[in-house]
Amino acid sequence: MRVRTNRSGPTNGLILAAAVLVLSTLISARPALADHCSGDGQIDDRGGDVVGECHGIVPGEPETYTMNELWDYYCADAGPFREGDEVGFYEVGPVEPDEIELFGLDPTGVYVWYDVICWRDGRGDIEVQIIVEVTPGVPPEVIRDIAAARLEPPPPVPATSPPLANETFVQVPTWLWLDPGYWSPLEASETRGAVTVTVLATPTRATWAMGDGRETTCFGPGVAWTQGAAED
Repeated sequence: MRVRTNRSGPTNGLILAAAVLVLSTLISARPALADHCSGDGQIDDRGGDVVGECHGIVPGEPETYTMNELWDYYCADAGPFREGDEVGFYEVGPVEPDEIELFGLDPTGVYVWYDVICWRDGRGDIEVQIIVEVTPGVPPEVIRDIAAARLEPPPPVPATSPPLANETFVQVPTWLWLDPGYWSPLEASETRGAVTVTVLATPTRATWAMGDGRETTCFGPGVAWTQGAAED
């Protein structure tokens, strides 16, 4: 988890936290999604008896937290936690590529801005902004391999003179070539976050198995035979 914070009282601050889950909520007059206490119990900083359980969930985090932990982490500037206090998380929008660069995030990840509102007695007094990592970053080599796996060049169609369907003749050269339209680059791209990797595959040589155990390699598609063409 990468955490960076710069908070001062009720002004907006920033916490960058790695996570894997997004909750689709929007800010309203009251929290659309809030974590709060229920029951008649009391929770205080001195470890008093707990009768009513209070739990909260941070977007993207698998654990649940007691509300006083959430409150102390995000809302301590509003004062000590009291039963009935609420902490709401509201999705704002995606983190833009320039912001990803500004905060030093992995550009292959996907991130979302959240507003965190601290509610007490029906009022949202403290607001904090956090960045939630929706999709973790991956090495560029992984993106490259995903793109490369989608490259499916068509099988080449060989051409010869004399034609393959005919018998060849002693002391008569056999010309070998491929359709030049086959001899062209292929490319495939894969995107992760703000990074797109494009793989370009270019033909470099053709190896011909002659049927008698020999092989001939041509560094190009070859040249189609025409009447009067030089043997070389």
